[in-house]
Amino acid sequence: MCHREHGRLVRAVTLWCGDRGIAEEVVQEAFARACRDWRRVGRLDRPAAWVWRVAVNLSTSRFRRRQAERRAYGRAAARTTEEHHDPDAAEAVAVRRALATLSLLQRQVMVLRFYLDVPVDEIAELTGRSPSAVTSVTHRALARLRQELAVSAVELHEEANDGA
Repeated sequence: MCHREHGRLVRAVTLWCGDRGIAEEVVQEAFARACRDWRRVGRLDRPAAWVWRVAVNLSTSRFRRRQAERRAYGRAAARTTEEHHDPDAAEAVAVRRALATLSLLQRQVMVLRFYLDVPVDEIAELTGRSPSAVTSVTHRALARLRQELAVSAVELHEEANDGA
């Protein structure tokens, strides 16, 4: 399972959290926990779904810790910021930024549904929601993404015209 699912889960968690390095770390930790608890995890209908859930929880915890650290550093001293250059294509960056505007539930549903091709019923089971609630969350998230990506496209067009 690890070999078959690793790359797919890293890509999905990268979409979930927006950082490939963190995604690689949390997926590795999730697989380590799956190995440690294999007697229980191996009996599940979908062990890969369990690994996904653990990876999402680990990344969420990591971001919460990082946010708390940032607040603490901000109170302790003024921070300087450096410009970050993402090596990804502009479209991938725009999609990640748009996903980041969604709630955690919306982001999770979108990644599961459209990136990992998980059926609505399984998403409902993974998230503890009804299938109709998952469908509703999906529609709201899609509307938000369309709005965010349309704004991004307009901003990119304006920047290109300003530079010409």
